[in-house]
Amino acid sequence: MCTTQECPSRTTTTAATVTRRAALFGGALVAAGAALPTAPASAHGRRGLADLTYPLTTTFPAFAPGEEAARRTYVTIEDNGYYMQEWTGEGGHVL
Repeated sequence: MCTTQECPSRTTTTAATVTRRAALFGGALVAAGAALPTAPASAHGRRGLADLTYPLTTTFPAFAPGEEAARRTYVTIEDNGYYMQEWTGEGGHVL
């Protein structure tokens, strides 16, 4: 221990220090926020977005005549407990 004449006067600092624990906790919060799913663009009120999907029907436009889509019922709920259709056609990559 020193006397008042031997020890320099102590000054208090007001600068905030970040502990290792606080830095890790902050990093964990940022990572958790980035991992959360975001809402769709329409929920944010963006305008100018358009849904370009086209319903798949037998009248779906074909690339060339004769390539129209056709469907037939393959399995019914009454007979098999589930429903399935078979779609054929050369009209697009979806078929």
